[in-house]
Amino acid sequence: MPYTFIAAIADGRLGGADYRDWTRRQLADHNLHLDGDELKLGGDLVGFYAFLDRDQGAPLMPTEARRALADLGPYSGNVVGYLNWTHTVDERAGHEHVAPAILPISRSIVARTNNGHYRQAVRCVEFSLSTLVGKHGFADGDALISRDDDYLSYVQREAQAAITATGLSGDIVRFESHHNPIRLAGDLRLHGRVVDVPERELAGHRFRIWALDLASLADWEFWSD
Repeated sequence: MPYTFIAAIADGRLGGADYRDWTRRQLADHNLHLDGDELKLGGDLVGFYAFLDRDQGAPLMPTEARRALADLGPYSGNVVGYLNWTHTVDERAGHEHVAPAILPISRSIVARTNNGHYRQAVRCVEFSLSTLVGKHGFADGDALISRDDDYLSYVQREAQAAITATGLSGDIVRFESHHNPIRLAGDLRLHGRVVDVPERELAGHRFRIWALDLASLADWEFWSD
């Protein structure tokens, strides 16, 4: 009997490492531990898990999810294996801790094995340009796929182009920070005039980038075990 949830693990960051060992290390960074067949938060039991290789995990993915796996976008990679789990022992921990950890670890598809529903961890997500003002933008930086140089350079370029396209001018730079690293630095100008409240001026303009779909975390029904 398969567990309720299954996440495809993409190889974009593995660097040749075994996906099981790599996934264990990534989960440990969130205080989630795989012990035997048990999934724990700290020392508390949350549920159970199993690693599945591609030939074992692929049949458990819904048909539409398998189609989505064929085109994951530029920041995921190829699927190398699957994490199949349940958080039925502690649903709240599953929603508040396991789910937000799984999205950046998977960079792929997370599905339910019981009803065909799935979520795409990485999508082209729309943001207000006001997210570039201050350290709490991009959901305090959590919506960004990674802190890899090539990805942050991509976000910086897209943000700068979006600012320019509005007729505004301002410098989008990178900060070394645990918060949002891509921000407006210095003045925002419109026709050479300094904008007094940049956040308000930018709020009406939007742009799209590849990012983590954090909105899926609000779907309690999907994450309910």
